[in-house]
Amino acid sequence: MLQIIFFIKSDKTKKNGECPLYAKIQYQQQTITMSAKQSISSKRWNFTNNLRN
Repeated sequence: MLQIIFFIKSDKTKKNGECPLYAKIQYQQQTITMSAKQSISSKRWNFTNNLRN
């Protein structure tokens, strides 16, 4: 089963306050983590997560 999880790395916050967005892709026993080359503020990330839940 293919599973894609998006997450932010808050320990790598940029000077403008945005955190890089990463994707973790899992397929059977293999896992790859890669950068999405996008940034988002942690405040907005948490706000959208609250809307989803």
